[in-house]
Amino acid sequence: MQQLSLKNGKILNFGSKIKEIRERLNLYQDDIARITDVSKSLISRIELGSIKAIQATMIIRIVEELNINVNWLMFDEGEMMEEKVNTKSVILENERLKQELIDKDKEMERIKNHVDILIRTLGFSKDVVR
Repeated sequence: MQQLSLKNGKILNFGSKIKEIRERLNLYQDDIARITDVSKSLISRIELGSIKAIQATMIIRIVEELNINVNWLMFDEGEMMEEKVNTKSVILENERLKQELIDKDKEMERIKNHVDILIRTLGFSKDVVR
């Protein structure tokens, strides 16, 4: 594995980044180990600086599972947390709203039919009522 350098030539310290993520999200080393599928002792060694570079799969898991901004993690650019839209929940909400509109349209149609029946039953002309 290779160390990554920042644009300004400084060496990226993954250990401090991992620790910062962990502290900000109130996680333990065990939690990070479970998320990244590595041992707690490896997380500890990374945080202590014994291990200077980490595998890409670990970076991907941290970014995806914890909504971490990859640019912040890799290049120290931007904010730590990345605002992500949960596409699945948006789709489900859109479907729910669409069904709600369909149900409201059906309800309005039923009401119109009842009004028409009522108008005919009472012998009123539709033109007079509307």
